[in-house]
Amino acid sequence: MKYHSKYEYSLPFGNPVHVWSVIGRHLAIHLRLTDIKNHGLSGGIELHHREPPEYMADEAPSDIRCELLQGPCWHDGSSMAATEFWIPFWQSAPHDHDRMFAALQAEIEGRQKTTREKLADATGVREEVE
Repeated sequence: MKYHSKYEYSLPFGNPVHVWSVIGRHLAIHLRLTDIKNHGLSGGIELHHREPPEYMADEAPSDIRCELLQGPCWHDGSSMAATEFWIPFWQSAPHDHDRMFAALQAEIEGRQKTTREKLADATGVREEVE
């Protein structure tokens, strides 16, 4: 699968902010980590969907013009996932952007699997499609 990947760094109010964005055909992911002076790292990760996922099927788009997908999107995110996984992952190799992009791409690919594929992965049983 092909992706567009981008890293951005800024220093608002003297606090370093790191942002990684990975954009695929159907889904984009956006990870933001901020080093707040005297408080440590905080962050959030957001998934942006071109089509609503099943649990958002009856909802209006979160954004009419998503900055990542350049159109309507349904997005959700987690600061807990950023705190528990992504911040320690980044801290173990903070200058390895290729590693971060590969992990974010793997996250997208894992999210794009169908329910049937996830069940097959969990059980080892693959259904034949006629």
